[in-house]
Parts: sequence; structure tokens; C-alpha cells
Amino acid sequence: MKFLDKWNKAKFNAYDSEEKTVLKLISKLGDFIGDLAKGVDSKTDNDGDHKGSWQGLNRPTLSEEGMRSTVEKHIDDIAEINNNLQIIDDKTQNLINGLHKVNYKAISLTIDTHKENGILEKQINKIKNVSNEVVICPLVNVSTPNSADFQAFDLTKYNSYMDKIQASGLKIIMIKPHIVINWSDGFNRSEYEPASIIDFFNNWKNILMTYAESCIKYNVPFLCLTCEMDKITIAENNTHWKSLITELKNTFPNLILTCSLNAAEIWNSVQYYIPQERENFLNYVDVIGVNLYPKILDKVYTPLTPNITLDECIDGWVRSVENDEPIYRTHLLSSYYKKKIFITEVGIMPRVDGIKQLIATGDITFKTQALYYEAFFITVCNNDNVIGFSIWNCQEPFNFNDDSGILTESEVILKKYIGGVL
Repeated sequence: MKFLDKWNKAKFNAYDSEEKTVLKLISKLGDFIGDLAKGVDSKTDNDGDHKGSWQGLNRPTLSEEGMRSTVEKHIDDIAEINNNLQIIDDKTQNLINGLHKVNYKAISLTIDTHKENGILEKQINKIKNVSNEVVICPLVNVSTPNSADFQAFDLTKYNSYMDKIQASGLKIIMIKPHIVINWSDGFNRSEYEPASIIDFFNNWKNILMTYAESCIKYNVPFLCLTCEMDKITIAENNTHWKSLITELKNTFPNLILTCSLNAAEIWNSVQYYIPQERENFLNYVDVIGVNLYPKILDKVYTPLTPNITLDECIDGWVRSVENDEPIYRTHLLSSYYKKKIFITEVGIMPRVDGIKQLIATGDITFKTQALYYEAFFITVCNNDNVIGFSIWNCQEPFNFNDDSGILTESEVILKKYIGGVL
């Protein structure tokens, strides 16, 4: 029997225990509040004859006794409602406190030779305001999308940045090199397809060996081998990956090797490699890293008349508009490969259309980003197979902060969950 024959998606549940299922809680609380609201509505009905009485009597009366009993009844009802609301608050907080605890809660930071020390210090301080862990993403330049002439920035300057970051008190938990063109992280790595796969692996091994040595020097537990390189992680390159990863493990046996899959790579595994039970790149890494950017809602936020709720965002993370099913797919990857999941990137731009589209262009607002983060923490992170995440990121255009000196809604949520709940 093949793996997927035993994996019944129809019976799939994103959560293993009811008391840790915040979605169930929200559903129950929604029903409960709805019942309360119906009760209040029946007691404040505007229809019918209410002369000389408070609204709510089925048969209004003008007698003193009727008036007194009506008032007393409503006082009791209000006390009951307040008591029930407190119970809801207590239960909500208890379940939030009971969320799965992840081991790593980081913010991503890209560095390259062009970053000025003043900017670096500013970004370090912004990260420290919400977390004490950071994922470092050093840029590695290539001349064209088809070349393998990697150019890492000056090692002396790189080490000076790492020294400064470590001295700040931040714990570096992962080094995750990004292949770029013209030193810009805006390069779509899905377009990267080197003409010579032999040259790629020979040269990329040198890059990874350098950053593996850096992991040892700075006591960094994770080295990320790829970032959104779907044309390189195909099964046809298994032999190359197996050889490279074996050499890294033999040289650095205590280093945890992971990856950073994009949607196409996740799709390849879910749709092809797992159903065919075909060996591939994910068989060789220690932890499966995934970048999650699902479209959870097809709505633009309207600040004057708020039209997006946390409940909607939670439901969107579970289902997603484009059926990305991020929770189901990460569960499937973890279950099939028998490996833990690290969410290597997750985030949206702080704009009114940030939830609707990855490259957002609307007005700035941190409310949408805060809702997106909180729903992510409540759903995706509330799974035992997820050991960590890194928010993308502290820099524009995905920044979670500004220069106002006042905490943004996003920072409030990050501090709440990173600082204690998770």
C-alpha cells in the first residue's frame, strides 16, 4: 500500500487535540455569542407595545410589580452576559496559552556589501524590539539567470556584520544564502536555471562550505542549502544533491541542514514525488524548510470601515483562496518524509491590499499585516511538526515597523506571540 493510500485527506484534521484547536474554539464561541445575541435581541425588540415598560416583556404591563420584575430580570441577564463574556475571555486566553510551543522564532535580515553600518544597526534594533533571534540571508550574486559565477561579498566585511549582530545580543539561528542578480534580492529565483549543472554544484558547494564554516564560528545551528530554486531541486539532480549534502554532513556533523522551498517545490513534492514515492532532494535534508505566501483572502482592507476579521484570516490560512492548503501540505511533507518543518519565510507587505496580493500597492496599514501574522501563529504554528519560523522581514517593503517611535499593530502581535504565547 502506498503512502497516500493510507493518508486520507477527507479525514485530515489540522489539529491533533481539541483543547489546542483554536478554530474549534472560535466556532464554539461564535455560536455561543450568537445565542447570547439572539437572547438580547428578544429582550430589546423594538416591535410591539412597550408603553410604560422596559423593552423585553412578552406582555408589557404598567403595574409596579411588572416594572420591578422586568428591571430585576434584565439586571440578572446583564450579569449573566458579563459573566459569560469573562468565561469566553478566560477560555480564549487558556487556549492561546496552550498553543504549540515552537523552538525558533526569528526575523529575517538580508545583508550584503552595500549595507551601511547605520542601516544595519537600525535594523538590528527593530528586530530586538520583537525577537531575540535572527535568520541571516547573505546575498550571493550571479551575472545572469543562466550562469554559476557566484560572487559572495567580501568575507572580512561579512564577518564584521556577523560580529556586530552577535554582539547586539541577537541569536543567529540560520544562515540562508540568496542567489541574486545585480545584488538585488528582488530577483525571482524561479527563473534561475544555470546552463551547466556541473558548474553550479561545484561552485555552490564552495559557497555552502564557506557559510557552513561561518555557522560553526558563530554557533549557528541551521544552514539553509537553497532558497526558492525549483529548477535546481528537481529529482534529476538527486545524485548531485546527495553527494553535496553527504560531504557537508561528514565535514560538519552537528550542523542541521535545511532548505527554503517555494510554492512550486512544495507542489512538486505533493503532486509528484510523494504520490510516486520517488526519492528527491527532501530525502537528504535534516529539516524541511518552506516559504509560505498564500493568498488567504481576496479582499482589500478599508480602514474607516474595517472589513477583515481574524476569523476570516484564520479560515484563509486553513483553506487559502487558491487552494494552497498550507497547513495540509506542510503536514503531508512532514508525515511522508518523517521530518520537522521550519517556516523559513512568511509575511505580507503592510498595505491595505497586502492580504490580497503579494506585491501590494495600496495605502500603508499595519492592521492587515497584524491580522495575517496572528492567524498564522494560531493555525500554522499550532502544529507539533513545526519547530520554527522566520518572519519576512525587518526591511521594506515587508517591514513590520516604521520610524514613528510608536509600536505598530504588527509589532504588538509579534511581541505578544514571539515574546510569550509561542
